[in-house]
Amino acid sequence: MKLEGLKPGPVAEPRAYLYRMAENLLYDRRRTAGWRTRREEAWVATQLGGAREADGRPSAERELIAREELRLISEALAALPDRTLQIFRLYRLDGLRQREIAAELGISVSSVEKHLRTAYQVVVEAQQSLVTENPPPLRPLDEES
Repeated sequence: MKLEGLKPGPVAEPRAYLYRMAENLLYDRRRTAGWRTRREEAWVATQLGGAREADGRPSAERELIAREELRLISEALAALPDRTLQIFRLYRLDGLRQREIAAELGISVSSVEKHLRTAYQVVVEAQQSLVTENPPPLRPLDEES
């Protein structure tokens, strides 16, 4: 496109001329990308109160939201029957396989699966209630790019 807009006149080596134009265009784009990166880094530094590097910790708001989510899911799990909660903990926290849990508790593997399905359903419902109560923001809370 750039070549079409130019009226360079006769060119002794058209292929070399084209390669040189492509190389110059690449340098221009690289230089522009560098300027853009430096401009964005400067903007982030001013938004963070002069700090050079962003803190890796989540914002206070994000931390409060995560604690609330954990509390609601913990309450939902605590409402499960004792056997279901025990199986869920053995599977998810202790890392036991379903067959091992069944042997330890003296029940069938299908019973273990049924209890786990019940526990997962409670977790999914708790997560869905969080989304309906607190819809996600229009943009991410922690934009790092």
